[in-house]
Amino acid sequence: VKAVLWGPWSGMGMVVDQDLEARFAAAGVPLIGVEEGVAFLAEELRHSGDSVVAYSGPLSGFAFTEPLPDDAVWRQRAVVGAQVSLRSRRFESTEAFLADHTIDGVPVLPGVMALELSAQARPSAPYPLCWRDIQLRRLVTSRADGLVLSLCHAPVAPKTVSFSCSELGEADEPSAVGELEWGCAKPSALELGVNEEVLKTFELSALYGSDGLLFSGPRFQVIAEAVQVGDSWARSTLRDSHSAASTAKDLPCRTPAALIDGLLQVAALYCLHHLEAAYLPTAVDELWCCGEAITCASAEVIAVHRDTSDDGQHVRFDASLAVDGEPVVVRGLTMSRVG
Repeated sequence: VKAVLWGPWSGMGMVVDQDLEARFAAAGVPLIGVEEGVAFLAEELRHSGDSVVAYSGPLSGFAFTEPLPDDAVWRQRAVVGAQVSLRSRRFESTEAFLADHTIDGVPVLPGVMALELSAQARPSAPYPLCWRDIQLRRLVTSRADGLVLSLCHAPVAPKTVSFSCSELGEADEPSAVGELEWGCAKPSALELGVNEEVLKTFELSALYGSDGLLFSGPRFQVIAEAVQVGDSWARSTLRDSHSAASTAKDLPCRTPAALIDGLLQVAALYCLHHLEAAYLPTAVDELWCCGEAITCASAEVIAVHRDTSDDGQHVRFDASLAVDGEPVVVRGLTMSRVG
């Protein structure tokens, strides 16, 4: 048995006049184009086995480029109630966000790309965008022939969806999950309370390159000045000269992804100084992207330490980043010890 549930289509069925289409747009409900809807139906029918899948538009951002193996999508694809929109796409290993983000020569999907891709799936959603309850459950690596990513959206409110992002493979659960809300109120300012005493300065020359402390390639080498670390904070200046090239080709860039990655790098350097170990992001309580600014000549970033777990495995931060006057605000960033 195969059941396919659809959201509203554009220009046909229940949506046959511009007034109703405008009302859907105001409510944050995307419409499915006829050609892309038919293409997705044909793709779904090529799969064997039972499934219950729901689609909502626009679907073009994650157009299928090849048939999906029946057992290659994590189990959440078949969700009770079928409130799921699934799209998958193959990315070549030469994509900038993979080729320039490697560990020991292996391309690793940046955690920020899960947020970027979830926002690209809602290209008309108005700012501010707010992600909540983000979990980055494991590293996603690319093979030589590229990486196939799948994205599920499940509506939870008129302007909020839960999202799941993962590679195709043997995993039983997605690699990244969370919720995305759009058109929400801007966040209140963080009370960062920076102690001005500098305990450690990481010079820029020590950060990048084959012997550097950070592994990012050229498009993610956004720290532009020495990183200062205090007792409860770390700060620096970021610059992003590659802009949308840091995300996928031919997809609309919706977040300053490389700059947010730079914010995570600054938090990692705080952990390196105070805990003498490598840490990677694993969770975020809330992250706001408040405007359309994608590039900027200069952005001040500050990460403030909030607490460390008793065993030293997890460190939590609040952080802020000003991008052309529009803030990126992070609350409850968890960095977890590698290994």
